[in-house]
Amino acid sequence: MMDKWEEYRAESVAALEKVCRRLGSIDGKLENINLEFAGIKKSTGMMTEECFYDALQDSLSLGEVHFNYIERNIKGISEMKDGTVVKGEYDLVMTSRDAVGVVETKYRVRKDDVLDLADRKVKSFRVLFPHYDDRPIYLGIGGLSFDEGAKDAAKDLGIAVLKVKGEKVEVGGKELKVY
Repeated sequence: MMDKWEEYRAESVAALEKVCRRLGSIDGKLENINLEFAGIKKSTGMMTEECFYDALQDSLSLGEVHFNYIERNIKGISEMKDGTVVKGEYDLVMTSRDAVGVVETKYRVRKDDVLDLADRKVKSFRVLFPHYDDRPIYLGIGGLSFDEGAKDAAKDLGIAVLKVKGEKVEVGGKELKVY
């Protein structure tokens, strides 16, 4: 005959097994939601990049600086003599005989994105593409929305700000800094 403690233990085990089955079901649903979210995030990123690529393909300029060519999704990887690996992916790269333009595109631009572009990404670009060493690099950041402080940070750093305005893309950058 079961005493009260054994009966309580059996009920607890049964309840715990039921919770575990439900958590397993919820876990599978969360995994599906994560996959859906990742797909949506990738699609919005591609849409944003396409928007700015189309606009820059028409103008081929950042502020007063004009270019002859534009490429998208430029990637590079290099192993340095000390064994460190430098990797980089650049959304839009414009070139001419006289200059290079590197444009980062984001659905939502944060101040950290601007700072990363001006520091790490431009340094990596110089390492990965040394054939552009003799040319000044101009930077641009394009976004469908900007967090507070992101546009001001870009302007302070001499980075062109590209934003959607109605059915057009507005490209700022009258005072671009050479990187």
